[in-house]
Amino acid sequence: MVTVTIDSRIRNTSAVLAATSWVVTEQKPLPRGVHHEAASLRKHVEALNQADAATHIQNDLETGIEVSAFFDRALADDESFSKRLNDFSAKANLDSYWKEHNAVWNESVDAVHQHIKDVDFALFLREVFGDAPSELIVHPNLAYPTTHSFGIKIGDRAYSIIVPRKAVGESPPWPFADDREHVVRLVIHDFCQAMLDNVIAQNPQVVTATAPKAKDLILPDELRTTHPSWALQLAELFNYGATTLFMNRIIPGSGDAFALYERRTKHILIMPTIIEAVMQYLERKAKGNATPLAEYLPQFIDQL
Repeated sequence: MVTVTIDSRIRNTSAVLAATSWVVTEQKPLPRGVHHEAASLRKHVEALNQADAATHIQNDLETGIEVSAFFDRALADDESFSKRLNDFSAKANLDSYWKEHNAVWNESVDAVHQHIKDVDFALFLREVFGDAPSELIVHPNLAYPTTHSFGIKIGDRAYSIIVPRKAVGESPPWPFADDREHVVRLVIHDFCQAMLDNVIAQNPQVVTATAPKAKDLILPDELRTTHPSWALQLAELFNYGATTLFMNRIIPGSGDAFALYERRTKHILIMPTIIEAVMQYLERKAKGNATPLAEYLPQFIDQL
C-alpha cells in the first residue's frame, strides 16, 4: 500500500530552500521553467534569506551537502533542524500561505494517486532487497528542488519526493496528471534508491571493495556531478537496472525506452550490461541461488 500525501516537513524544508542560492544553482547549466508554485514560494520567502534556517542550509550547500540531506533531517525529526524549520515557518507565516495554495497541491496528490494506486511497489522491493518498508509514502513536490526527485528511508518508512517532468526552456513542467510513465518511474527509482542507500550505509565495506574498480568505469561527467560520491554512483548504477526491469513489467516497453534515452542522451554506455547484470541477479534470487544484495554488489561492479 502506497500513501500519496503532502508532508508539512517536506514542504516547509522546500520553503527554506527557496530562500537560499539553490534556486539559482539548480538553473545551471541549463535554465528551465519552474512550476508556478515554486515561483510563488520563492517570492514569498526570498526576504528571509538571513533567517537562521536559511543561513544554516546555505552554509551546508556551500560545503557540498546533498539537497536530500535537509529533507532527511526534517523527516527524521532532527531536533535542531526541526526547531529551525518551525521558526522559519512562523516567520514566513507558512501555515496561512499553504492554506491559500493547497488546492493545486491536492490536485497533484490526486493525480499521482490515480497513476500508482494499482502498482505493487512493495512486491518488487521484496524481490530485490528481501524486504520492504511497512510504509511507502509519495510526496508530489511542486516547489524546490525542481530538478530531481529522490528517496529517503527513515526507520520502516520509505519516502519518494517526486517532481513533475521538466519542459523545454522556460515552459512550465508537465502536470503530473499527464504523465503516468514519468510518475511510476520516479517512484520506483526513489524507493529503490532509499533501500540501496540504506544497504550501502549499513555495509560500508561494499564501497571500499568496489572503489578501485570505480576508477576504471567510463561514467559521464553529469552522473559524477549529480552523484559526487562513489557510494551514490554505485547505488544509481544498480538502480538503473532495477528501474528498467520494473518499468517493463508495469508499462511494457517503457523500461527499454528509458534505458535507451539514458544511454543516448546521458551517455550511460554501460546501460545494457547493467540491465543484464541486475536481471541475472533477480533470476538467481528467484531460484534461491543468489547472495544477499550487499554481498552481490561487488560482483555487480566487476561485471561492468
